[in-house]
Amino acid sequence: MNQSPWQLRIYDKALGFKGFVGDAEVSAKPCFNDTPTLTIKLDADHYAAPKLAAAGARVVAYRHGRAVMSGPVKLQSVAGLAEGGVLTFTLEGDFRLLKNILAFPVADHTVTGATVNDQDVEYRSITAPAETVVKTIIAENLARIGGAFAAKFQIATDEGRGATIKSTFRMHAPYDRLFPAVEQAGLGVSVLQVGDKIVIDVYEPRVYPHVLSVENGTLADGSGTLSIPTLTRAVVGGQGEGTARTFKQYKDAAREAEYGDIIEQLVDARDSSSGDVYAERAAEALAEGAPKAGFSLTLLESDSFTYGPDGVLEGDLVTVKIGALEVTDIIREVPLTWDKDGDTATPTVGDHPENPARRLINMVRKLATGEKDRKAR
Repeated sequence: MNQSPWQLRIYDKALGFKGFVGDAEVSAKPCFNDTPTLTIKLDADHYAAPKLAAAGARVVAYRHGRAVMSGPVKLQSVAGLAEGGVLTFTLEGDFRLLKNILAFPVADHTVTGATVNDQDVEYRSITAPAETVVKTIIAENLARIGGAFAAKFQIATDEGRGATIKSTFRMHAPYDRLFPAVEQAGLGVSVLQVGDKIVIDVYEPRVYPHVLSVENGTLADGSGTLSIPTLTRAVVGGQGEGTARTFKQYKDAAREAEYGDIIEQLVDARDSSSGDVYAERAAEALAEGAPKAGFSLTLLESDSFTYGPDGVLEGDLVTVKIGALEVTDIIREVPLTWDKDGDTATPTVGDHPENPARRLINMVRKLATGEKDRKAR
């Protein structure tokens, strides 16, 4: 193989530097507002293997000098022992924090042993610019957790960016309540190790100024799908039984006018009597039922166009044209590979509505969120 574009730096669980990986096959999936992943394949007798296998081992991955992701080793596997063996290390990005901790209704009250005292409000409710909501909720609950774990994180200065949003939390993972609201407010969230800290920050996605197409020399190939809305009106069912149950309707009038269609769905909110919670549940359902467009792209990279800061990145808003299909949407993820076949980047724009794997992921996430709501009641 040619010289690898990757530099992989190994750290221990306390964020202490332990060395470099060196030559290895690498695949990664940087994501916008979701958890990235990285896979490293190397020989079983590779000098870096013991460091990667240590409990709590972490990697900061750079591609062409840019930090793509950081995070801990989540899974180790071995194969082909008869031929010397190949080890595979799978890492999960530090964005995982937003899915791995809980947002307590009252984060600053006493926690004694296994008992959480004084959770004397139903929901933690906060209305503020999206950046402030993200950083406040994370800061409150890292302070609650405390200790060496919380000390690893640093929250960047709040600049009050993004549209104002209102979010509610009751023992939810922050991710479950912050998205898609933060994204709709115009922001992305980054969690990346910088030196001896894991920095939590937000950023405003870029707008790529040119159309991506075969004709203009930026695409080698691509495929795409478009779908109409699956929901235009959310009817939220609140507390009460029988004739006493509260129902409130939320509709997307612009969506109904554009498509000349009405599609209703019941959204459960019987765990709360709060109008704020009703509105939040309705907004989540309407966002999930929005029109979907998705493209999987093979970039035609050159000196003047590539995946990276000088080309396109995950989170960029781009316009893609393939034949008669044209869509403007966000680059959601960018699968990256480095192996014997070379260095490739295959961005995914938008959300493929007909992708079975994506449909399954969305279904599982929806079911899991509903189960979390039930447990928190």
